[in-house]
Amino acid sequence: MRTGFSPLRWALGVLVVASAVTGCSGGDPGPAPAPTGGGEQDSTTALVACMQDRGWDARYDESDGSMVVQDVPEEQQDQYLLDSEDCQAETGFGADPADLTDEQLEELYAHEVATAQCLRDEGVDVPEPSSEQAFKDAYASGSAFSAYAAVGDVPQEEWDRLNSACPQLPEGW
Repeated sequence: MRTGFSPLRWALGVLVVASAVTGCSGGDPGPAPAPTGGGEQDSTTALVACMQDRGWDARYDESDGSMVVQDVPEEQQDQYLLDSEDCQAETGFGADPADLTDEQLEELYAHEVATAQCLRDEGVDVPEPSSEQAFKDAYASGSAFSAYAAVGDVPQEEWDRLNSACPQLPEGW
């Protein structure tokens, strides 16, 4: 199982889980911190180190700026989620979504709309995004539209291909 943490995914309240092992199930949404601008790599690498200290086989994926943990057994999912929540709190991963400006929310929305179309062009069945105002209203609660939520469980190679073709983060985040 591939469990990826990227600042944008957390900003939208979605834990992106793509399975490379048949029969694995997706993850649960987590807290909704926002991208931190230029420091997201530092906070993600701190998160990776924390998870490694707790015994998880975590690594930083430079292709999409996420934390990757391979093959979390079903019986360890609860402990994994507890450890990841604790590590987020310990490392200060992300920021309060209320800290984003209206302009940043507009940029995120525009990126999600473009990402939805890109994923459709790559063969993923992505629903139409909500309106910009609905996105802004839902953002703080972590329930805003996320194009990557439609990806689901896919083999690692497909995950990498999609992230290369349709980056999850806006340029510069």
